[in-house]
Amino acid sequence: MKNLLKRTKSRTSSFKFDLKMKLSALLLLTSIFVLPANESYSQRTKVTLDLINITVERLIDEIEDETEFRFLYLLEDVDLKRIISVKTKREKVNSILDRVFSGTETTYQIDDRQISLIERVRPEIKVKEQTQSAVQGTVTDENGQPLPGASVVVKGTTIGAITDFDGNYSINVDSNGVLIFSYVGYKTTEVAVNGQSSIDVGLEVDASQLEEIVVVGYGTQQKKDVTGSLSQVDGKTLTIAPPPNLSAALTGQLSGVIAIQSTGQPGFDNAAFQIRGRSTTGNNNPLVLIDGVERP
Repeated sequence: MKNLLKRTKSRTSSFKFDLKMKLSALLLLTSIFVLPANESYSQRTKVTLDLINITVERLIDEIEDETEFRFLYLLEDVDLKRIISVKTKREKVNSILDRVFSGTETTYQIDDRQISLIERVRPEIKVKEQTQSAVQGTVTDENGQPLPGASVVVKGTTIGAITDFDGNYSINVDSNGVLIFSYVGYKTTEVAVNGQSSIDVGLEVDASQLEEIVVVGYGTQQKKDVTGSLSQVDGKTLTIAPPPNLSAALTGQLSGVIAIQSTGQPGFDNAAFQIRGRSTTGNNNPLVLIDGVERP
């Protein structure tokens, strides 16, 4: 009886051991087949392409022919005519698309076997608003004397102001703007605002302009030594509409010069000139010099 009980227990233990082995083998086989099922189609699929100078549209057709992928897109979201070259060997489709659409306005989304090409959403860049404020000050010469009529302009714009009789000005400008100060006979000066509300500027004399030589009709003088009023007309202006003579050519071309035509007779075009009107005393007729020789 005891021997029978021993053999029965031995058989029971052997049966339990065989059952555990079978269950372990079943779980192992199940895990082997389940793992590939959980891996997505895009992760499993790899393609080999060798395409030179083709369009994006042609690439899409090639991928659809080689795989089960299907593309969805709007024409305005994808530049289908862009020329590209693609050379791959057993490479995932998402890796190929990363290179093709890098730096473009197009991106993609993969959902199983469907690839959607969509417009890339760019992050909004907030531009810091520049605030304008009033800047005022005084423009003076090298001796500290005010310069009335000096020009003050915001650099890069048409916004400007003119100094008053006391050399004062006021102008609206951005806090990081630049003001340009200029005056005839003085060097132009640029000053950065840098948030300042008051800017006083002293201009320096431009010696190069003062040393410039001008022709005064009876010789030459430096600009700084000229005390009278000067007017000049360019030779190109006189040749725009060729006149019959010099007097007709100068008519209406010089400020302060009055041309008087004594008759309307055809061919009689010699006009008489008066400079700054007629005076009760003296002679207002012009002195005409051609190559240093007086013209009657």
